Amino acid sequence: MRRYEGIFIVKPDLNEEEIKKVVAQITELITKSGGHLEDSQIWNKRQLSYEIDKKKSGVYILTHFNIKPTTISKLKKSYNLDGNILKALIIKQ
Repeated sequence: MRRYEGIFIVKPDLNEEEIKKVVAQITELITKSGGHLEDSQIWNKRQLSYEIDKKKSGVYILTHFNIKPTTISKLKKSYNLDGNILKALIIKQ
């Protein structure tokens, strides 16, 4: 198992409940893939450097988790297909 950091930018027009659902989906996918979520933080809405899907701002979610390196590509694909996540970046620590 390796330690990874994930940064997700979520649509800015989601309410607090919907953002928590997105965090739950992120967590669920990590645990279903055999990983362990260490922590997650929801940051406030922030301006983006450039527009993503015609959105000028987004809510950032920061996660730290442990998972097997072979499952990272499946995670990235799943997160990129989610309609509420504008951008997903997962890096090895």
